[in-house]
Amino acid sequence: MTIDAPAQLNLALRVLGKREDGFHELETLIVSLPGLADRLRVEPAEEFELVVEGAELGDVEENLVSKAARLFAERTGKPVAYRVTLEKRVPAGAGLGGGSSDAAAMLRALDSLEGTNLEPAELEEMAATLGSDVPFFLRDGACWCRGRGEVLELAEVRSLSVVLLKPSFGVETPDAYRRWQ
Repeated sequence: MTIDAPAQLNLALRVLGKREDGFHELETLIVSLPGLADRLRVEPAEEFELVVEGAELGDVEENLVSKAARLFAERTGKPVAYRVTLEKRVPAGAGLGGGSSDAAAMLRALDSLEGTNLEPAELEEMAATLGSDVPFFLRDGACWCRGRGEVLELAEVRSLSVVLLKPSFGVETPDAYRRWQ
């Protein structure tokens, strides 16, 4: 199975304050960018293995794709024996949600391949444990995202064209929020 994991773009972002759980309360309008996507190829194997092409992302055990596979196996009792090739096209550290989208794509792929047919709410709950914006990527199009990003409301956004420019450095999301005042 091959599945695309599209990037995202925040069209609006309001940081409303820090929550008691340490996260920030948000209100953001996010759209998916299907023209810019990572690609996951998922093939049966003896055990789970993640291979990353196109970027150096560090320890594959800490990658959100691996974490999504472990969470799926834990929640469903399925063995999740697949070789996953992650072809990185979305630049890391650019605020485009590449890792989160990859995690959501992994959950979608496993749900399909394992025939679990999980309810959307159950998949979104799993996704939210992986990251605040991971549930968004289980939907298509545009959403208003609230809470820490996991409370979703479908939105309508007219067609738009964008030009993305990425500087030579990246910004890690936790660092950006630590600096917010």
